[in-house]
Amino acid sequence: MARIVRTAERLPRSVVAVAAAALVLWLAFTVPLAAGWRTLYFRDVFGNHLPAKAFGAQALARGEVPAFDPLLGNGQPYRANPSHLAFYPDNLLYLALPFWSAFNLHFALHWLLAALAMAALARALGMGPHATLLAALTYGGSGFVLSGLTFYNVITVVAWWPLAIAGAVRGGARGVAAGGAACGMALLGGEPLLATLGLLPLLLAAAQRHGGRRGFATAVAVGLVGLAVALPQIVATARAFDFTFRGSHGTWAGQVVLFTLSPLRYLELVLPLPFGWPMETGPRGWWLWRTAELGFYFLSLYAGIVALWLAAGALRRRPGWAALAVGGLLLAWLAGGAPEALSALSGGTFRF
Repeated sequence: MARIVRTAERLPRSVVAVAAAALVLWLAFTVPLAAGWRTLYFRDVFGNHLPAKAFGAQALARGEVPAFDPLLGNGQPYRANPSHLAFYPDNLLYLALPFWSAFNLHFALHWLLAALAMAALARALGMGPHATLLAALTYGGSGFVLSGLTFYNVITVVAWWPLAIAGAVRGGARGVAAGGAACGMALLGGEPLLATLGLLPLLLAAAQRHGGRRGFATAVAVGLVGLAVALPQIVATARAFDFTFRGSHGTWAGQVVLFTLSPLRYLELVLPLPFGWPMETGPRGWWLWRTAELGFYFLSLYAGIVALWLAAGALRRRPGWAALAVGGLLLAWLAGGAPEALSALSGGTFRF
């Protein structure tokens, strides 16, 4: 404890003050959710995740993790569906708390974890206190993370993956164990395709820190530990996969690119919500759908123009990260022209 106190005392007061203000803001958002006074509801929260978690919580109270949900579509796989998070550890909250408190805390706690995980990654990369705080706040307040709060499964990968990368950066037995545990939690969180995309920055970070061969070996080790942690979900999904429509027929090519990123949305990287408010209709509502052929999956890409300027200032020192960022944005747009390729590369599992 004394060591922790001494470490905290060495932090600049400005860092402590801003971090404390951010924590107060998080608490202001979280307390009403934890108390059951308010709830998140937009998009998949109510339409998909709420009924699944309500069914799972009732079954867990009886000591069960059921194979099927008889209330959905005349019977659908439950624990085999990754998006139901049947084996995720925070399901224990449903045994200790009222349903709405446990349900909402999943989102709120993972939002906090996302910021803390990015701070851990920044420290692993050798950043100082101010840069670490800025990285945590930028990630935690980004449009990507905030949009993740509309998906019970997406927010888990968003929250855990920076810790998986941090473990790969540290390397060694402890780094691989910590990174692998985070990777496993992300896989248990029910969005394997997003975790698969996260392998690219993990490989890059490991290679930059340890060199090509050792970095690749470290990244593979983190992934193998993650697969071992997530083995219950992997086995359950594999047993039922061939009996699902996607497992036996794949995904319709048109659906694969249904929410391709429109290049017009790149404006969101420098302007706050230039196309109106995504969650409203009418004059203030989202109007881009009138001019863009496709819709949108994440509500906003907006991350703050100041953070973008700071990132642009580091382009020469971090060319690999800059290439990954630009390449990711271009791929999200250009890959929309090759739905068959995306479907083939993912074995028919890629969707949206």
